[in-house]
Parts: sequence; structure tokens; C-alpha cells
Amino acid sequence: MSKLSSDMDGYDAATFSPPAPVASVTFVHPETGHVATDVMMLIDTGSDETLVPANVCAALGAEAITTLIQVELVDGARTELQAVRLQMKWDRYTFNGDFLVTKTKFGIIGRNALNRIRIRFDGPAQTWSFD
Repeated sequence: MSKLSSDMDGYDAATFSPPAPVASVTFVHPETGHVATDVMMLIDTGSDETLVPANVCAALGAEAITTLIQVELVDGARTELQAVRLQMKWDRYTFNGDFLVTKTKFGIIGRNALNRIRIRFDGPAQTWSFD
């Protein structure tokens, strides 16, 4: 198992009730090389896609690459989101691709990334680690 890489890695009880697993990641703009570090991301096994906070996209100068994409939220509501092309670095993993943009202050790591790695969640201890 890998050691957690940041103070933000673990479970966050201040933002989420009940506490939820979060990670600190880095985003890189593939064309300009601009970098955003220590981006807080919710690790969400129920989300199909990875979402990047809009303020991170703005800081990187990432522009939308598609028209609006319709998504369905957990409560059944539908909304439209834009996508940006970025690179996400998380510990020893690198994910290149198109990520949806969210207006929340934190991002979401969804199954499009999670299905490519192994993670062990320990809810009672409020920790997670890479296998």
C-alpha cells in the first residue's frame, strides 16, 4: 500500500456529512504546461465522470472543448456541463482526457479514473490507500 501523499488525503468531515474520502491532485494544461496543485477532490465511486472545479480551469486557461453535455445528477435532476481537456496527476497515476467542469469548490474523481486503479477504503478509520 502507498503512503497518503498529502494532508488533504483521507476523509473530510468539515465539508461532508458523513465524512467522505478526499484526495489532493494536480491538474496540468496539456498545451501550455500551466499547473494547479493541491486541488481537493471527492473520491466518488458513484460518479461516472471526473469533474474539475471551474476556478481551477480558469486558473489554467482551459477552454471548453465541447458544447454543453447533459448529465443526470444523483437526485435525478438534469443539468448541462462543459468539458475541458486536461491531465490529472494523483500520486503515481496520470490521467489524460476530457473532464467535466463543476461550479463546486471541490472536484470529483469518478469511475472513469477509479476503474483504472485499486483503492482500499477504511471507513471506520477514515482513511484510504492505494493497493
